[in-house]
Amino acid sequence: MKFELDGEGGPDISSPLLDWHSSLKTSRWNQELIDLLAMDFQSSVKEGKYDDMLFDQEAMGLQRIRNFCLGKLTQTHRQVKYRLEQQEESDNMKKEEARAKKQQAKEKRTTHDRRSHRRQTVSCTGSIATTLLNTTQLYNRRHRTVRENKEKDPIVWKQIGDILERLGVEGMSGDETDVPSRRKKTLRRVALPWLDSTISDLFEAVDSYEEAVGDECLLPIAGKLLPSFVLTYHGAVAGNRPLPRSYHPAATDKQYKAIPKLPRNWYDNDWYQTRLSGFRSLLEAGPPIPIPNLVCPI
Repeated sequence: MKFELDGEGGPDISSPLLDWHSSLKTSRWNQELIDLLAMDFQSSVKEGKYDDMLFDQEAMGLQRIRNFCLGKLTQTHRQVKYRLEQQEESDNMKKEEARAKKQQAKEKRTTHDRRSHRRQTVSCTGSIATTLLNTTQLYNRRHRTVRENKEKDPIVWKQIGDILERLGVEGMSGDETDVPSRRKKTLRRVALPWLDSTISDLFEAVDSYEEAVGDECLLPIAGKLLPSFVLTYHGAVAGNRPLPRSYHPAATDKQYKAIPKLPRNWYDNDWYQTRLSGFRSLLEAGPPIPIPNLVCPI
């Protein structure tokens, strides 16, 4: 308070305000205000502003009036100061509780974020493992289809087998479940943007041979196609039928990695042309190798 330092801007008798937080006896502001109250009261009595009170110089000396005011204000000051201290303590407790709640919320968010990150990491790892499993299974199924049909057209099916060997598991496009309605699920192909559509169409035809076998309820056993009830008869548990697969890609694999050193015509032409020259050099595309045409079974 400026008045406490240099005496300027002191209390106003027309609107007296005590500094309840400070002592009545040591505070310069409070001492000045009590002096002003004593002088104002004495002046009012002298001027006859109180009809039932006559001024008595001995009884109403300025010091006696001041001591009387101080005595009256002391008890009130003590009560007000106590209430202010209680209120301040309550406010501090509320602030401390608010800070504690804020800290708890922060720690909760941190824990949640850490757990969420861990779940996402586990989910991502699980998703990668699932994708690898799906593409490996798809790769093995196609190899099995090649083996089962190679006697029908040895040249064509050998060429298909060679393409499978060159592409490997990394060259198989995975599947994702598409649910267009509440009743029916469909597996849709996740496209590899670098792979030429002619090879995708070829693999679609290859898969149709496996589906044709399934539609006839025939299963390969010991190199022969036998009715599926044979397995049930021998104690195998019949499982759910595979979900129908759609070869119209639902999405593109955003984490793809193009396989290098493949024949140039095995790469999608639009994709290849938009690659930077340095990338194309590292890709080391080889001379074209014809892609066989496979007719889907009727």
